[in-house]
Amino acid sequence: MNSKFYCPNCKLEFEADGKKVEYQDRVYGPCWKRVANCPACHQESNEKSSLGDSSKNFDELVESLNSQSRGGCCGGGGCCG
Repeated sequence: MNSKFYCPNCKLEFEADGKKVEYQDRVYGPCWKRVANCPACHQESNEKSSLGDSSKNFDELVESLNSQSRGGCCGGGGCCG
């Protein structure tokens, strides 16, 4: 089963079968991901997210939140110092 992978070194998107790699995350504990070697530079590359460019989505979210008017929080919430 071929999946899409992205090589950050070459900035190449490619399809490959890949393999499952298990690792220990300091926050989440046991995890796994699919990796494949880039056909151009042979660097191990992660599977491309189906969510698209998450950094772009995050930047759009931050911009949206910054454009909203926000009230102060000093009315008794205790967050002003």
